[in-house]
Amino acid sequence: TVFFGGGTPSLLSGEEFGMIFDAIERNFKILPDAEITMEANPKTLTRENLDSYIHRGVNRFSLGLQSIHENELKTLGRIHLYDDFLKSYNMIRDMGITNVNVDLMYAIPNQTPESFISTLTTVAALKPEHISLYSLILEKGTPLWNMRDSLDFPNEDQDCDMYFSAVDKLIALGYRHYEISNYAIAGRESRHNLKYWRDKEYIGVGLSAYSYFDGVR
Repeated sequence: TVFFGGGTPSLLSGEEFGMIFDAIERNFKILPDAEITMEANPKTLTRENLDSYIHRGVNRFSLGLQSIHENELKTLGRIHLYDDFLKSYNMIRDMGITNVNVDLMYAIPNQTPESFISTLTTVAALKPEHISLYSLILEKGTPLWNMRDSLDFPNEDQDCDMYFSAVDKLIALGYRHYEISNYAIAGRESRHNLKYWRDKEYIGVGLSAYSYFDGVR
């Protein structure tokens, strides 16, 4: 597997991406059936760059939607709206990609069980092959951390209720709950995610990246 992860790799131009991919190919043999994933912010994808990524071998995209609701996206400081996500999702599909993950989030300030389930069902209706679902974690020093006393966060019980309602809903919709935060239709589990869970080795390259290789983490 090859995984271009966050930050926002989709800010790379096709030329910049090609330079990185050239370096990978000079140093490693990429198997013909490799899973090659790029994370993307829905607001940053262009057809021209998308064509370059796919031409160089990207065959799986992971779109960071988080929520379909504008107020929840604004609270999270996201630059996209649901319409931006839909345009990117449809553009990826139109270009022949048949393996797409959508990242979603729960326990967002002012999020309700109803708004959360509506996000889940709306996204599942698009039939992405994979859905990742994460509880919001407050990190010190971030804008949300600094605003924490003025925001209405779900409590721990509500957080748990959202999690278990998502498990039930996505399983009922045909997704396999194969890992704590990840759901996939049969055969579309992320091979890259499974490396971590199966204690397989990987090489991380880039700012703050880390590796597990030759018995050393």
